[in-house]
Amino acid sequence: MGYPGGPPPPPGQIGPRHFPAEAGAYFEEVASRSYPFQRVYPGQDYLAILTTQSSRHALGPTRRADFLRLVRSRLESMGWPELTVTFVAFLVVGRRIG
Repeated sequence: MGYPGGPPPPPGQIGPRHFPAEAGAYFEEVASRSYPFQRVYPGQDYLAILTTQSSRHALGPTRRADFLRLVRSRLESMGWPELTVTFVAFLVVGRRIG
């Protein structure tokens, strides 16, 4: 179908996040940590979450509807399973300069 993107890398392969360069004039970065966590969603809830993501909106109305129709069809064919989704939260701590 030609939809952009693919699955993200495993959490252990996601690099640290840092302050943007322009923050360097105001903050000294002192720590950067990542915190992976998982959440289990019923299939219907997962589909609802997909509708809110900006990458889906970037597809445009027609392609977004087609994409969500395909996901819905797949979830229905699987009996609306529960899906485990992995997230990674990032915390970057800085000290104000001056």
